[in-house]
Amino acid sequence: DGGSIPARILESGMPIRCADENFLAETKKWYDAVLTAIAPYTYPNGGPIVMLQLENELDFFDCPDPTAYINALRTMAEGYISGIPFFCCTGQYSVARAGGAASGVDISLNCYPASSDPSFDGELQRYAFRFAEKGKPLLVSETNRDHFLLRRELSCGSKLLGAYNQVAGMNFDFHQAVNNWGSPDALIGTEYDFWSMIGASGSYTAEAEEAALFAAFLRAVGEPIAAATPDPEPVVPSRCTFKTTEGGLRVLRLSGGGAAVCAPNFSSEKGTVEFTFGTRAVRAEIPAERAPFLLFDFDMHSRGVPAVLTRTNCEPVLVADGELLFYTESEPEVGLDFGDGERLIRRDCEISGVKIKFLNRAKAIKVVAGDRLSRKKPSSSKFNKFFECGLPLMREISAENGTHFGALGITEGMVEYDLRIPAGKALFVEHPCDIMRVTADGVRGETRYADGRDVVLPPSRDGAFDVTVEKWGHSNFDDSQSPALRLSCKKGVLSFGIVEKEERVNRTSFELLETYGEKQIALPEGMPVRISVDKWNSTRKPVICAYSMPVKREAERLIVKTTEKCDVAVYLDGALLGECDYGTFELTNSLEIGEEHTLTLVYRKRVWTQDVDCVRLLHVTPVAPKRVRVLTESDYVAVTGSQKGAAVKVPVSVEGAKALCAHIDCDKECFLRLRGKNIQVTCVMDGRVIGRLLLDWEKAPALHGGDHSLLYLNPAWKGDLYLCIESLGEGARFLGAEHIIR
Repeated sequence: DGGSIPARILESGMPIRCADENFLAETKKWYDAVLTAIAPYTYPNGGPIVMLQLENELDFFDCPDPTAYINALRTMAEGYISGIPFFCCTGQYSVARAGGAASGVDISLNCYPASSDPSFDGELQRYAFRFAEKGKPLLVSETNRDHFLLRRELSCGSKLLGAYNQVAGMNFDFHQAVNNWGSPDALIGTEYDFWSMIGASGSYTAEAEEAALFAAFLRAVGEPIAAATPDPEPVVPSRCTFKTTEGGLRVLRLSGGGAAVCAPNFSSEKGTVEFTFGTRAVRAEIPAERAPFLLFDFDMHSRGVPAVLTRTNCEPVLVADGELLFYTESEPEVGLDFGDGERLIRRDCEISGVKIKFLNRAKAIKVVAGDRLSRKKPSSSKFNKFFECGLPLMREISAENGTHFGALGITEGMVEYDLRIPAGKALFVEHPCDIMRVTADGVRGETRYADGRDVVLPPSRDGAFDVTVEKWGHSNFDDSQSPALRLSCKKGVLSFGIVEKEERVNRTSFELLETYGEKQIALPEGMPVRISVDKWNSTRKPVICAYSMPVKREAERLIVKTTEKCDVAVYLDGALLGECDYGTFELTNSLEIGEEHTLTLVYRKRVWTQDVDCVRLLHVTPVAPKRVRVLTESDYVAVTGSQKGAAVKVPVSVEGAKALCAHIDCDKECFLRLRGKNIQVTCVMDGRVIGRLLLDWEKAPALHGGDHSLLYLNPAWKGDLYLCIESLGEGARFLGAEHIIR
């Protein structure tokens, strides 16, 4: 949640992720804790930690001085850690913006290509050559976790392969997040599993088997492949029955002599590739979406095998004293030279005291991983023993410091705002996020995702509004596509107001301009043109045009709402005030109540047909909620003391909210799959919220992170599980549960 920057900092208004002294002081507290803990486990101290990453994808954030910031972090880290490299990573290959110019700091790439893209290999290899020119290694600190891609990245020269994510987990409490991973304003769920090699309950996947085989190959070849350099000349097959890497097969020149040729099969079926490397011809059958390394002239004397591996059409998984094991899924053929010339080996045998064996997939995994990767078929059983119980109670708190979560002094949960305004007036809701529901005229509306853009609610008959907003979490990137995706976004609602008057301006005079964003502009002098703002024509590209209109502030606040589809600069009497942010600009501090001025909006449109819609002027009087109530984790946990009621037969309809409980007694890690329609379930057990599940919500934004119906259960948690179920829309129903052991 929030990239692990605490909500209290994100919502305080403090400058973040920069060399600001207050933020660095907060960072020092974190470094005091985490770096002190890991220092004994660094490589110079005999531990496994070989590098330290100072920041994460800073190029996704508008840091004013990345070099100064990363230098400050490096200096701070040097007080705890020494003897290993420090580095920072790029999210979009912008080395300078990621802090790559800092002194004594290496840079790495985070690569998330389509694994099926055969052109990516050439692109990545070009980066390897560019880094080599600077005397630096190619480091891929984050990338897809599938080994079809990881192997190819190795073949391009990468010296670091950070598969993301290798081990799944669960977002307990209220520590989910909003994000944009290809779907702006996506919600991250309770289960955090991006096709991981190891599931949240410790279960292994097929990709873990690939990891074991890949690791065995790397151990078998050892330092020669760790210190290998990519060859700029790929190998072009003489025959290939499948789609493979664009330009040919990538080659790694092994240190000490020899080479490894990577042969990826991008097709959906097994195929055959034939090529010659040097004087050695190879024919290999490659399974679909596999990328084996075929070795040439690999000297194994230093590894206890008195021979040179002259050619292979399969991979070694063990090279040790007196033993040479290969993993193959087709007819094997390897060349061995024990000093008396090359021999082609196609079956198990023993030569010069060396046992040579060819293993299928199952046997190879057994040899390299033992029984650790054994996978059992998941078992499931219905679980429908639920009982009624009491709902958690909201508690009233003071809103004298403001209405958003930070001002209210809470970090998670739900806030209910009770408002009373004059009947017939619309309600202005500033910056609501993340999940909002409105009750007006006694009717509970459907829940919707709120991304932080201002909302104007139509009048209610009696002027009564109940606005409930739940925080889902902060983004861990700074994304400009919506307010909720900004790291500094304040959750809840910033303020409320009575819309005293709304003016819609869609017929104005306009003038084409040559430049955009000038400090002063000359106002139009021609006759007014009766034409809407999106219906005129121009051959220019881009089109820069100014629309002018009279404006008079008639309430405490005056807010301009216009398009987000293009850049909009705001002028008052010809003087630049600034640019619209998310199609909104506040004029309140620029003119007094009753003053008349000329408002000019300058649009920079990509093409003339780009619709900019009308301009809305909102005259708003602030209004404070009559009452503010909250529901936080402690309030959810308090419900666990409520008395069990009657047994409940599922499925059960949910109107508003309902609470159920069930006794859980599991002796191993497992899951409960909850089923429902248009509901959110907040799950409480063992004194904490253990999950928030959104089940078949028709109006949900994109959901990322894993299976959004799964609830993890730990055998250490004994007692009752409480489910607080909330309706999100029409036909809300809880359909029951299923007990799953993986």
